[in-house]
Amino acid sequence: MATRGTLTYLDQFSETVKENLNRPFTVSGRRGYLVGHMDGSFPDLGHHIPGEMGGLWVPPVKLADGWWFGLRETGSKGEWQWLYGQNARSFTISPGKARREFSVRVGENEIKATQEFFMAAYDPAFFVSLTLANPTNRTLKLDLNWLVRFEIRGAWWSEWPDRPDTAVYNPADGSIVARDSLTGDWGGYICGDMFPQNCEVGANLWGPEKTGSVKGSDNRPEGILRNPEELQGEGVSGQLTYSVELAPNASRTLNFVIAGSHQFDEKQLEWAGQLLANRERLLAEKLAGQKELLERTPRLNAPKAQYKHIFDGSALCMDMLTLDMPHLGLGIMAGLQGFAWYFGCDTYYSVSGLLVSDQAKTALSTLKLLANYGKQQRGRIPHEIVQTGELFNPGNQIETGEFATSVERAFRWTGDRAFLNEVYPVVVEGIFKFLLEDSDPEGTLLPEGPGILELSSAARGRKLDVSAGLYQGLQSLAYLAGVMGDDATRQRCEDLTEKVREQIEKHFWDKDQEEYVWRIEHDLSIRPGEPAHGFVNLEFGVVKDTDRARKMFETVEGPKQTGPRGVILPGSKDFVMAIQNAIVALAEFRYNRPDEGLRYLQYCADEYAYYMPWAIPEFIGHDSCFIQAWSSATFNWLAVQGFFRLNPDPACQTIEVRPQLPSSWPYLEVRNLRLWDTAYNLRLDRQPAGEIKFSWQLGEANPGATPAKFEVITDTTVPVSFV
Repeated sequence: MATRGTLTYLDQFSETVKENLNRPFTVSGRRGYLVGHMDGSFPDLGHHIPGEMGGLWVPPVKLADGWWFGLRETGSKGEWQWLYGQNARSFTISPGKARREFSVRVGENEIKATQEFFMAAYDPAFFVSLTLANPTNRTLKLDLNWLVRFEIRGAWWSEWPDRPDTAVYNPADGSIVARDSLTGDWGGYICGDMFPQNCEVGANLWGPEKTGSVKGSDNRPEGILRNPEELQGEGVSGQLTYSVELAPNASRTLNFVIAGSHQFDEKQLEWAGQLLANRERLLAEKLAGQKELLERTPRLNAPKAQYKHIFDGSALCMDMLTLDMPHLGLGIMAGLQGFAWYFGCDTYYSVSGLLVSDQAKTALSTLKLLANYGKQQRGRIPHEIVQTGELFNPGNQIETGEFATSVERAFRWTGDRAFLNEVYPVVVEGIFKFLLEDSDPEGTLLPEGPGILELSSAARGRKLDVSAGLYQGLQSLAYLAGVMGDDATRQRCEDLTEKVREQIEKHFWDKDQEEYVWRIEHDLSIRPGEPAHGFVNLEFGVVKDTDRARKMFETVEGPKQTGPRGVILPGSKDFVMAIQNAIVALAEFRYNRPDEGLRYLQYCADEYAYYMPWAIPEFIGHDSCFIQAWSSATFNWLAVQGFFRLNPDPACQTIEVRPQLPSSWPYLEVRNLRLWDTAYNLRLDRQPAGEIKFSWQLGEANPGATPAKFEVITDTTVPVSFV
C-alpha cells in the first residue's frame, strides 16, 4: 500500500511501499537510467539482450548489472550481511530520486541503513548515498563492502561486438575503472567519497546474487539478437571495502558514484573524478528540474481523488521515460525494462499525454525525430529506432497514418508553426507516396501492411487499423494543408476521405459476425475465422451509423470481448493491455458515452502502481514493461480530453469544447492546462436540470495573457473529432 509524505513540495508526490518489495523500479535522467528491484536486488531482466535489459544504462551502452552493499564487524571473518532481499524494509520514490531502507543484523547489533540515489539530470552519472545508523550506546566499527558488477556492452541491435570486461584499481583516488576488452572506448567508473582500505576486482567476484550474461552458463537463447556470435562479453566485478566507525546513537553518510559512457576517454575520466565533489550541485539541479516540471503540470480535480494522484504520477513517468540519446536527440522511449528506445506507434499515443501534461517539448522533439527518418523513406514513419539510431523496423503502415494525426494534434495544442513547417512535407509524402502508392499499388485505398496487432498472420493482408488510420490521417492532413495554404492537398484529402471510409465499410464488414474483422486478404476477401477488431473503427471515428455504433459497443462491452480487467486483445483468450482499454475508452468518449468511457479508463487506473509507484504497466504478466509511456500518457490524455473534448484551432484562435460528464460525476476541473503558451483553468459542472456547464479563466501561471475564444458545442448526435 502506498503512502504520501507532506514535508516539502516535492515530498507530497512521494510514494512509499513496504510490502512485496521484489518488484521493479527505475530512476532516470536525460542520459541514463537504472532498473532494479525495490529490495536491493538486480535480477536478470528482459529478452532482447537476454537477461541484460536491467541494471545501469547510459545509452547507447550498458555499464553495470547492479551494485550491492555488505556489512560485517571489523576484524570478523564471518559472512557479509547484505543490504538485500529480506533485509529490505521499504522503498520510496520521490521526484528525481529514490530511497531504500534496510535493517540488518551485524554481530549482536541491528543496523539501520538507508540508501538514497538519483541519476544526474543531464549527465551519464548515477549517485548513491548510504547512511548507517548506530542504535547502541557504544562505538561500532564496521567493514563496508561496495560491490559493483560491471557489464559493459552495446545496445540491442547495435551489431556492436563486445568481449569480457577488465577492471583496474586506481590507488590515487580509490576508484575503479572498467572497460570492454575489445572496445576500449566503452568505460565505467566507480568511486566513494572516502578512501577504501581494500580493493578487489575479478570476473568471479560476487555479492548476494550472481547475475548472468549472454555468454553465461545458460546462454539465454530465447533472446532477440542481431549478432549473438559477436556478443562474447562477460562482466567483471569491482569491490571497494571501507572501514567505518559509528559513534554511539549516531549515523554516518557516505557517497558513491557510478559513471561512464560509450566514449570514455581521458577527458571523460577526468570529468568522472570530479563528480562526487559536484554531487550536491547536481542533486540540486535534478530536484529543481523536477520541481519546475511539477509546477508546470496541470492539476486535475475529479470526484475520484485517485485520478489526481494518477495524473501526477503519469506526468512524472513520462518525464522519466524521456531520454536525450547521442546522435538521436530528445524523445520519449516506449517503456522499461524491455523497450528503452523510440517507436512510431507508441509516440502516437504518448504525444497526447505529453501535450496535456505540459511536456510539449518532448512531444515535438520526438515527432521531429521520427520525421527525420521518414524523410529518408518516402514518408514512411519508423516503428523502432534503437539506441544507436539504427532501424529495427522501418515502419508498419499504421504508423504513417497515425503520424499525420500526431502532427495535427501537436500543432493544435502548441500552435508551433515552425514545427509544422518542418514536418509537413513528411506528412504529405507519407500519406500519398508511402501509403497510397507504395502500400497500395492496386489503388484500392486500403493499404497493405502491418498494423498494431502482432498476430500470426500480421505480415500479410490489409489491416483494418491501417485503413482506419489512413481515414483519420487524411482528415488530419486536410486540416494541416488548410493551415499551410496548400489548397490542392486539402482538396485531394477531402475528396479521398469518404472514399476510404466506403472501402472500409464494403470490405472489412463481416455479415456473418456482424462485425468488422481485423484483416482481409490481399484480394479483399475475408478469411474464415478472422477475429473481430471493430472498436478500431470506433477509435478512429469511421462508423457514422449511430445504431451500428451502439450495437458494436454493446458487443465490445459484453463478456466475450471484455473480461474482469478490461478489453481482451483480439485473437487471445484473456490477454489485456492498458493501451487497449485506453483505446476503447477513447472510442466511448468520442461517441458521447462518458459512463462507458469512464469504465474503461478505470480499468487503466486499476493497474496504477501494480509494479512500480506512479506507473501504469504495459500489461500484468511475464516480461511486461513495468513502466510504459503510452499507458501513462493515454490516462492523462483521456482524464482531461475524454470529458472536455477540446478542439483547439490556433489558425482561427478558437477552442471548441464539447463537454460531457459521467452520470456519477457532478464536476471536473483542470487547472493551468496549457494551450498555445497560455494556461487556463477549465471546469465542468452538472446543473440541476442535468446539462453540463463549461467555465474557464486564465490560469495562475499567466493572469495577464490574451485568451482564446471558447466555443461550446452541445450536439451529441455525431462522433467527435478527437484531437
